[in-house]
Amino acid sequence: MAPLERLRLPYLAITLLAMVSASCLAAQGSPGGGLAATFAQIPGPENIAIPPRPFAAYGALLAAAMMGALYLFRGRIFIVYWIGS
Repeated sequence: MAPLERLRLPYLAITLLAMVSASCLAAQGSPGGGLAATFAQIPGPENIAIPPRPFAAYGALLAAAMMGALYLFRGRIFIVYWIGS
């Protein structure tokens, strides 16, 4: 076994032990249904209106900028037609 493998094995065992113990504790829960009652008290997120036009405008601006950079790099005239369309 390589020296690095020997160093990695104890850390793997400790991590596995911690994950198993945490999942066992979470699975036990409390007798009063504590976990479900706790989550029931948390309010849900509010509705948020997201306007799509600014995102579309920024997307078009980004596409035009990328095509402009492509035109500067390649120097082909048909790329200008792509930008205009």
